[in-house]
Amino acid sequence: MRKINSYRVFIPATFAAVIVLMIVGCSDDNSMEPTAAAPQFARIIDGSIESDASMVRSLTPEKKTVTDEGDGSQEYTMESYPIDPKVGGEYTQGRFTLTVPPGATGDTLNLTVKDLTSDRGQVIVELGPHGVEFDQRVTLTIDLSGTTLADYSDVTIYWYNEETGEWVDMNGTYDPMTRSVSAELEHFSLYGGGRAGW
Repeated sequence: MRKINSYRVFIPATFAAVIVLMIVGCSDDNSMEPTAAAPQFARIIDGSIESDASMVRSLTPEKKTVTDEGDGSQEYTMESYPIDPKVGGEYTQGRFTLTVPPGATGDTLNLTVKDLTSDRGQVIVELGPHGVEFDQRVTLTIDLSGTTLADYSDVTIYWYNEETGEWVDMNGTYDPMTRSVSAELEHFSLYGGGRAGW
């Protein structure tokens, strides 16, 4: 009867386990994976929509310097678009269209739009100024054509609740003809097009 050397089995098995852990632990995909609480966001598969801003009603940008809220060390220039509260307006940048009805705010709204799609790899936008609440809801429309979720009827718009750290379903309406989803907003925040996690 032949005795098996335990080191001969232990060393290759340990080596294989280390290799598997290295492959799993060193993955470049640092995106948010869908869970029961986190949505699956649309990802770009066809970059056919330009990210250049196009304005309706001739909104004229005003440039302002903004300090990064993260650590406060990075400043960048962001364009804001004044919207007259009596007239309202519509603004489109790349995949995102924001429609502000007349009377949505009592004062001129200096709209800021930061498309985070290229930074995050997901169809997400930051609308500002943060904290603005509306007397009448504004409508956000996200064009999902050329994304991983273009043909899903259960796609919606989510907003990020900073207090709870969770994405909240805005009960968006999907239009299969335009492959876009729309939702009415009560305030500005971080928004993304997606569908429920697993």
